[in-house]
Amino acid sequence: MLNGHEQRVLTAIEQQLLAEDPDLCRTLSAGPEAVRRRWCLAAAVTTIAFGLLVAVGGLLLLSLGLTFFGCLVAGAGWTGYLYVRGATAGGDRPEPGGDVGPTWWTWA
Repeated sequence: MLNGHEQRVLTAIEQQLLAEDPDLCRTLSAGPEAVRRRWCLAAAVTTIAFGLLVAVGGLLLLSLGLTFFGCLVAGAGWTGYLYVRGATAGGDRPEPGGDVGPTWWTWA
């Protein structure tokens, strides 16, 4: 633990950093949830790219199975991307325990 003087110095440094670069403070204080979300987005985009690459390879090799598998992987990556981004056809996700309106899973 810090003694009183060290705690005051640390608080002064934190306040100075917040005043000089609030974006850096926001990034550093985002916590593990934001880091996990960034990694999940990167994994989803990588999965989409890999799936499309496999599908194109299947087309070039005239392999229906490989093309289908590549499209399946790209679709799974796209689903993961939409899930991590929180995108739905009807807009925002409903509140937990709230009313799920008719447009939450529809395209209407």
